Amino acid sequence: MVKEIRTFDLSITAGSTEEETFTAEKDLIVEKILITERSGNALNNVHALITLNDEPLTRPSVPCVVFGETYNEGMPLRFSLPKGSKLKFRVTNNSSTDVTIDIALLIE
Repeated sequence: MVKEIRTFDLSITAGSTEEETFTAEKDLIVEKILITERSGNALNNVHALITLNDEPLTRPSVPCVVFGETYNEGMPLRFSLPKGSKLKFRVTNNSSTDVTIDIALLIE
């Protein structure tokens, strides 16, 4: 059961890469990660490489669309995020338009 949601956003110009790191201030369990694009553009050609303490959770990067945009379509991941650990998102926009994405961590 989701008890809290942590969100952050990334604005990524066409053909570039941006990163965001989340550091856990307490022990957490991430149930799902949802990724949406604010203007409704498709995320098929926007790829994310996610690492936990520099260990890849995705290999190689995956299209952001696979994470889903709603709770019902989100991919169940369920992993521990111990206090002080770093969850890093490296997102590459391979499309021809700029995107602003919202990343939501659904936490148990």
